[in-house]
Amino acid sequence: MNDAPTLHIGLDIGGTKAELAAGNLLTPDAALSTTPVPGVTPSSQPTPTGSRLSPPATPSTPGTDETSLSSDQCTPPLSTTPLPGAYWPSEGWAAACWVDPASWILGRIDTYLTSQNLRWDEVASIAVGATGIEDQDHGSQAAEALARVHPGVTWRVVNDAELVVPAADLTQGIGVICGTGSIVVSSDAKGRSLRVGGWGNLLGDEGSGAGLVRECLKATLRRDDAGEPAGLLAQALVAMSDVASIRDLAFDLCFQAGPTAWGDFAPAVFTAAESGDPDAQQIITQAGTDLAHQVVQVVRRGAVGQDVIIAGSVILRQPRLRTAFTATLAAECPDLRVSPLGLPPAHGALNLALRAR
Repeated sequence: MNDAPTLHIGLDIGGTKAELAAGNLLTPDAALSTTPVPGVTPSSQPTPTGSRLSPPATPSTPGTDETSLSSDQCTPPLSTTPLPGAYWPSEGWAAACWVDPASWILGRIDTYLTSQNLRWDEVASIAVGATGIEDQDHGSQAAEALARVHPGVTWRVVNDAELVVPAADLTQGIGVICGTGSIVVSSDAKGRSLRVGGWGNLLGDEGSGAGLVRECLKATLRRDDAGEPAGLLAQALVAMSDVASIRDLAFDLCFQAGPTAWGDFAPAVFTAAESGDPDAQQIITQAGTDLAHQVVQVVRRGAVGQDVIIAGSVILRQPRLRTAFTATLAAECPDLRVSPLGLPPAHGALNLALRAR
């Protein structure tokens, strides 16, 4: 008779790539205890040798980017043996997530298990966080389809933004992604998902690379319509393209490009702001403020936890936007603490898999 399966897998499917993390749970009966070691807070507990899970961020001053995490909401380290991870392009997922997400997911996991000489009967649980999984019903339907193929595995499928908080080894909190797109997610006291934003570069994605470029194009086109000469912002945007004018760039992006292509021009926005362009500076500041207001909205809707975990290239790498974001939160929700995510979202998927067993 085979022993109980101990292999747990987390899969993060983003807009351009998918990343897998895996680990063997060494002490399945004791590892998920929520009782910290006596006299030691979770932030200072040693991580077991070989664990995939690291301690929370180092505490510092509340109201800054490097604030402490709530010790009573941290997941204690789990005794796991890490296994090699894997990466794939996420090509084809955008269509598959609405038509047949199970086949796309199973194909990658089959490939991974084969490469590691592992079997499906060794797998205890798998959690998937994927862009395009828009609500709990969609995730539940995908999980049910996966379970029909491998009923011995515990499955969970969520939006990829829901990986941010567990990737910080937290069970409660607010996750903010601000990269090519943006979204704010959390859950209420009954475990119901809360989401604000994430409506794409045409309707929202405040603070994201694509959202910033959209607002900057609008500002430069208004100046062009008024007959004003191209300013630093328009010049920077055009310089990153292979066209001759801001009008040509607007045409190309509006009619021939997707969100990723819009976001590719975001560095020009920050370059123009650093060079003193007032439109770029104002748009970045407003975007950070708008993103913070989305966090305020999920708090008003009942989000639990005081930790705000930020992830994504724009909010992590651009201090002007991050400063506007944290300043707004400090003014409107002073009890919240903001921390950058230091681990990949796939780590959060693995955490969800470990908790779902």
